[in-house]
Amino acid sequence: MNTIAHLLTVKARQRGLKRLPLYQAADEIGIHRVTLSKLVRQDVTQFDIETLVKLCEYFECEPGDILKLVELKEQVQRKALTDEPDSPVA
Repeated sequence: MNTIAHLLTVKARQRGLKRLPLYQAADEIGIHRVTLSKLVRQDVTQFDIETLVKLCEYFECEPGDILKLVELKEQVQRKALTDEPDSPVA
Protein backbone atom coordinates (compact mmCIF):
# COMPACT_ATOMS: atom_id res chain seq x y z
CA MET A 1 0.00 0.00 0.00
CA ASN A 2 1.34 3.43 -0.80
CA THR A 3 1.78 6.17 1.80
CA ILE A 4 -1.20 8.36 0.92
CA ALA A 5 -3.55 5.37 0.71
CA HIS A 6 -2.24 4.15 4.07
CA LEU A 7 -2.69 7.56 5.68
CA LEU A 8 -6.26 7.73 4.35
CA THR A 9 -6.97 4.31 5.84
CA VAL A 10 -5.56 5.41 9.21
CA LYS A 11 -7.64 8.62 9.10
CA ALA A 12 -10.79 6.61 8.31
CA ARG A 13 -10.18 4.19 11.18
CA GLN A 14 -9.58 7.07 13.58
CA ARG A 15 -13.09 8.20 12.67
CA GLY A 16 -14.54 4.71 13.07
CA LEU A 17 -15.01 4.31 9.31
CA LYS A 18 -14.02 1.42 7.06
CA ARG A 19 -12.87 3.84 4.38
CA LEU A 20 -12.86 7.56 3.71
CA PRO A 21 -14.25 8.62 0.31
CA LEU A 22 -11.64 10.44 -1.78
CA TYR A 23 -14.00 13.31 -2.58
CA GLN A 24 -14.56 13.90 1.14
CA ALA A 25 -10.88 13.71 2.03
CA ALA A 26 -9.93 15.98 -0.88
CA ASP A 27 -12.51 18.53 0.24
CA GLU A 28 -11.24 18.41 3.83
CA ILE A 29 -7.60 18.70 2.69
CA GLY A 30 -8.41 21.55 0.32
CA ILE A 31 -7.16 19.95 -2.89
CA HIS A 32 -8.93 18.75 -6.02
CA ARG A 33 -10.31 15.21 -5.96
CA VAL A 34 -8.36 14.31 -9.10
CA THR A 35 -5.11 15.43 -7.45
CA LEU A 36 -5.76 13.18 -4.45
CA SER A 37 -6.73 10.32 -6.72
CA LYS A 38 -3.45 10.66 -8.63
CA LEU A 39 -1.52 10.72 -5.36
CA VAL A 40 -3.25 7.55 -4.19
CA ARG A 41 -2.50 5.85 -7.54
CA GLN A 42 1.09 7.12 -7.35
CA ASP A 43 0.55 8.75 -10.72
CA VAL A 44 2.24 12.04 -9.77
CA THR A 45 5.82 13.01 -10.51
CA GLN A 46 5.65 16.45 -8.90
CA PHE A 47 3.34 18.67 -6.92
CA ASP A 48 3.59 22.07 -5.34
CA ILE A 49 4.67 22.89 -1.80
CA GLU A 50 1.18 24.16 -0.93
CA THR A 51 -0.24 20.70 -1.61
CA LEU A 52 2.47 19.11 0.52
CA VAL A 53 1.73 21.48 3.40
CA LYS A 54 -2.01 20.74 3.18
CA LEU A 55 -1.37 17.00 3.19
CA CYS A 56 0.97 17.25 6.18
CA GLU A 57 -1.50 19.35 8.13
CA TYR A 58 -4.39 17.00 7.35
CA PHE A 59 -2.49 13.82 8.19
CA GLU A 60 -0.57 15.46 11.06
CA CYS A 61 2.74 14.27 9.68
CA GLU A 62 6.04 15.54 8.36
CA PRO A 63 6.98 15.84 4.66
CA GLY A 64 9.35 12.89 5.02
CA ASP A 65 6.39 10.73 6.01
CA ILE A 66 4.83 11.40 2.61
CA LEU A 67 7.76 11.93 0.25
CA LYS A 68 10.22 9.30 -0.79
CA LEU A 69 13.24 9.88 -2.98
CA VAL A 70 13.16 7.44 -5.87
CA GLU A 71 15.62 6.68 -8.59
CA LEU A 72 14.54 8.58 -11.68
CA LYS A 73 17.11 7.02 -13.96
CA GLU A 74 14.66 4.36 -15.19
CA GLN A 75 11.99 6.97 -15.87
CA VAL A 76 14.45 9.11 -17.83
CA GLN A 77 15.58 6.09 -19.84
CA ARG A 78 11.98 5.09 -20.59
CA LYS A 79 11.18 8.61 -21.71
CA ALA A 80 14.25 8.67 -23.94
CA LEU A 81 13.11 5.45 -25.59
CA THR A 82 9.60 6.73 -26.24
CA ASP A 83 10.53 10.22 -27.45
CA GLU A 84 11.28 10.67 -31.09
CA PRO A 85 14.80 11.82 -31.84
CA ASP A 86 15.28 15.53 -32.36
CA SER A 87 15.49 16.71 -35.92
CA PRO A 88 18.92 17.95 -36.94
CA VAL A 89 19.25 21.70 -36.99
CA ALA A 90 20.00 23.05 -40.45
